[in-house]
Parts: sequence; structure tokens; C-alpha cells
Amino acid sequence: METGNKAQEVNRKQRLDRTDWFVAAVVGIVSLAVYTRTLAPGVLYSDSAEFQTLAYTLGLTHPSGYPIYLLLAKLMTFLPVQNVAWRVNFVSAFHGALTLAVLYLLVSRLTRSRVGAILASVMLGIGYTFWSQAVIAEIYTTATLFLTVILFLLWYWHFNPSSRGAALFLACLMVGLGMHITVVILVPAVAIFTFMTLAALRVPALTYWRTILWAASGAAVGGVMLFLAFFALDLNNSPTSYIQVTLIPSRSAWGVERSDLDSPMERFSATTFGLQWRRSMFSGNIPFMLEQLKQYIKWALKYDLTAWVILLAFLGTLAILRLQPLWGGFLLIYGAVLLYLILNYEGPGKFVFYPSTYLLIAIAAGTGAGNLLDWFRQKLKTSSPGRFSLLYAAAVVLMTLTVVLPYGRARWQAVRLGVATFIEDENTIPVYNLQEPQQQAEQRLSQVEEDAVFVLDWKTLYATYYVAYIEQGRKGIRFLEDCVNRGDGLLADSLVAEIKSELQAGHPVYSDRAYSYLEQSFGFDPVPGTDLVRMTIK
Repeated sequence: METGNKAQEVNRKQRLDRTDWFVAAVVGIVSLAVYTRTLAPGVLYSDSAEFQTLAYTLGLTHPSGYPIYLLLAKLMTFLPVQNVAWRVNFVSAFHGALTLAVLYLLVSRLTRSRVGAILASVMLGIGYTFWSQAVIAEIYTTATLFLTVILFLLWYWHFNPSSRGAALFLACLMVGLGMHITVVILVPAVAIFTFMTLAALRVPALTYWRTILWAASGAAVGGVMLFLAFFALDLNNSPTSYIQVTLIPSRSAWGVERSDLDSPMERFSATTFGLQWRRSMFSGNIPFMLEQLKQYIKWALKYDLTAWVILLAFLGTLAILRLQPLWGGFLLIYGAVLLYLILNYEGPGKFVFYPSTYLLIAIAAGTGAGNLLDWFRQKLKTSSPGRFSLLYAAAVVLMTLTVVLPYGRARWQAVRLGVATFIEDENTIPVYNLQEPQQQAEQRLSQVEEDAVFVLDWKTLYATYYVAYIEQGRKGIRFLEDCVNRGDGLLADSLVAEIKSELQAGHPVYSDRAYSYLEQSFGFDPVPGTDLVRMTIK
């Protein structure tokens, strides 16, 4: 009877009341208003332009293809507001706001402190990296939302595994959907956490195997949904797809033949498992990893985290390990695997992987803040009501200022101007002139024929494709990416052959640069009024 009463008490403490849901809604609405206010208004550069184009045309993106994200973003393109590019940008704002709302719910259960939970959401949401990804078309706020919901479901499940199998099923399903590698690598931590939870509670054999079946079924269903989504987009075979723009034309850059990409399964393997970036993953080079760790710490302290947040996270980690050792161990295992992945990755722009680590830090820091405020409240119990309220309010304000003050001025300026002026990523969002991608694309397209072929750098390729295909309806123009993942700056031999074939067929070919090493075979004539050159066969 005593054990049953304890279980009931634990379940009661984990129950969310109306106030929790109300505060979570406020966190989400305020965050959405702020991110929408500073949202990029139109087409962007690089990956963002690719997502904006392919969410509309339903073609697969660069590895890992992101079919589930594209289908979610496609739904948003039906909104009867603004333009298509804005709507896909809005996906990130919406998912970012949902992430912060769910984070509040999770941390409020860990600490029973609403102030600590709010601070956790503020810590993550105000950071440069998370905010910068919430105002452009990108995968990272969606991935962080999936991760936060998975953590919330696992937290809910582990207090009563016998009757909450559906929560475990949903958590594993979301992992199986393969939203992003930072979510997929939850697998070892989830497996260990599940087995350890069942062992610690000494559940009956029937419950044990039923729980394992819930988990395995969820992962399997998620995986099947991922496969079906990929094959549906592959069957659509949009000419805007990464497979048509990059993978097949430049296949020789990665040592594959055209016949190696003929079947859907071959294309699934090449895209999902990152043929283009495979050489950049898991180097295992210890000096490189240590150098990357230094860079990670420098970035985090410069753009996203204060020393006070790190201290709160340390205190919160100790509190979690003391009060919920299984949960704390789970978070540490996932954090270690995640950091190993990030430090090993040798590709460009890896800072966009950081929000998943910041989520874990925010959980710990929110827990630390909540526990610190609880300790302070206990110390003030003997004080008069007036003095208690004044001192406790002062403690909350002081703690809030340590989180907000370092970044508050720049973020307020962004909200006031309606532009995220603090972002320093000109390869994606030129905050100095948000119309630049659109203007450049229109200028280029005004000078080319309806059957033209573009060979462009990744930065501007999809911005030009978006304007040509979606806005102007010029579907006869073909686009090819140049210099993909190659340190030597040379075009893949298969791409050179593709260009020559297009020229021989009588199609005009334009590039954004002249390749000096190809001048013996090709001519490069500047196109007046643009940054383009027209290629010809000598």
C-alpha cells in the first residue's frame, strides 16, 4: 500500500495543471510574435533557398533529404499570407516557439518552479544561434522541437512505464522519422534509458516485453513513414531536387557512376546516408576534436551562453543526478554522443548543430535556477510576507538579468526594427539588404533564354531557381550546382561532361564565374548588367 501511495504522489507531482498550460501558451505566443516580427521576408541564400524551393516543389534536399520536414513545410505553403518563401521561413518561427513552450513544460516538471522553467525557455530562445535559425527556412528549430517533445514524452513515460506505453511509442516514432541526425543519435541513450528504467522498477516479464514492443514498434513505424516520404518525393522527381541539381550531375566527385544512382534505394542510400558529406563525418582525430571543442566553447560564450548560465547548468545537473539519476544519466549519455558527433564533423557552418546541445544546457540551467530559488525561498520562510515578497522578487529579477542582459540590447533592436540585425551569416541572410537574393535572381533571369542552363555556386543557386521556377514559372531553365564539397575548387568531370552535352544540344549555358583551368576547352564571355558569364565550346 505504501509503494502504491508513493507512486500516486509522484504521478500527482508530475501532472500539469491549468496554470502550467497557460504559461506554456504565453511562452509560445510571445516567442512566435518575436520571431515572426524579425522573420526574413522572402527568398534567402544557400540551404534556406533550397528549403524554400523544395518545400513548394517537393523535391529532395541535400543530405539527408529531409522528406518529413519538406512535407510539414509544404502544409505551411498553403497559408494565404505573404509569399511562399516567407511561409517556409515561418515554419522555423512556429517550430521554434513550440520548442520553447514544450521546454517550459518539461523543466517545470523537473523543478516544480515556473520561474526556473520560464528562464530555461528564455535562455534557449534569446541565444544568437537558436534565434538566427528561427527566422530563416532551416531544419534546426524543427529538429529541436522533435527533440524536446521526445524528451518530454520519455520523462512522462518513465514515472509509470506500465500504463504509459503510448508515450514511449510516440517518442520512438519521432526518433524513427529521422528528422535530423541530432535526433536520430538519441537511439543509444533511449535504449539504455528504457532498459534501465524497467530494471530499476522490476516490472513483471509481461510488462517488460510489452514495453520493448511499444518502443520497437514506434521506431519501426517512424522508419517506415520516413521511407514512404522519401520514395514519394523521389517518385515526384522534381527537376529542382538535389538529386537532379547536384548528386547525379557531379556524381564523379564522390566516385560513383550514373548506374549507381538508378534505383530509389540507391538514391535513398546516397542521400540519407550523406554520400556528399561522408568524408566529413567521424574523423576520430583527437587533436582536431580538441580544437573543435575550443571553438565550440568560444562560440557558445560569445553568442549564446553566459558564465552565469553555465554555473546554473552545473548546479542543475548535480540536482538532476541526485534526485533523478536515471534521467540525469540519460541526458548525459545523449549529450556525450551529440558532442562527439559535432566535434568530429568537418563540414562548414557546424554552429547550426549547436541548438540541440543548448537545449540540454537550458534544461539543466532551468533546473538549477529553480532549485536555487527554492533554496532561497526556504531561507526566507521566517521572514514577514512583505519582506519575503520583496527579497524573492529581487532574486528573480537578478537571475533574469544575468540571462537577458548580455543579449537584450541587440535582440530589442532587432524586434524594434523588424530585422534580426545581429545575425552575421551573409551566406544565408544578408540583413544589410534582405531583398538582395531576389534582386540578384531577377537581374540574372532578365538576361537569359527560356531554355538556358545555369551552373552556379551553392550560395545563389536556389535563390535564382526559386524566382525562376516559382515566381516566374520558367520551368524550362535548368540549374546545376558547381564545385560541390571539393577542396580543389574544380568541377566534377561528370559535370563538365554535362555542360558540354548541353552546349552541343544548343542550350545556352551561364555560370557565375570563369573557370581558368577550363579556358582551353571553353570560352567565358561576360553578360552585360549581370554577374554571369556565358560558356561556349572553343
